[in-house]
Amino acid sequence: MIVIIEGPDGSGKTQLARQLCVQYGLVYHHEGPTPMHTTPLAYYGRTLQHMLFRDMCIDRFALGERVYGPLHRGVDRLGPQGWRVFRKLMDAAAVFPIMCLPPYKVCHTNWSSGREEMIHDESVYYKTWRAFARFQRGMFVYD
Repeated sequence: MIVIIEGPDGSGKTQLARQLCVQYGLVYHHEGPTPMHTTPLAYYGRTLQHMLFRDMCIDRFALGERVYGPLHRGVDRLGPQGWRVFRKLMDAAAVFPIMCLPPYKVCHTNWSSGREEMIHDESVYYKTWRAFARFQRGMFVYD
């Protein structure tokens, strides 16, 4: 079983992932930004392939490129077509995607708690939360 948890900073992804790992005996894996030397689709496809037949819970994965790419690099290197292909890969691998998306005020409170997060600007944080909200279709939403 492979579970992928996506969502903005402060949404509770790591807490949920660790709870699922304990409850279901999954291995925890945190994925950071996509390496710049590779195309995101190739990178995520290979990474997903290496995780097949393992019981994994992945804290942040491909959707992060769709949201954080435009905000930090000015471009979504996965793009709509790459995301469609990646969704097919997830379906083929029987991945269970979860969008961790509590209301904005809850996420904002957690985000502003003083933890080191990717985003430091409040207006950029709001845009991030809204972007994740747009991409929640087709995912189980945990709020």
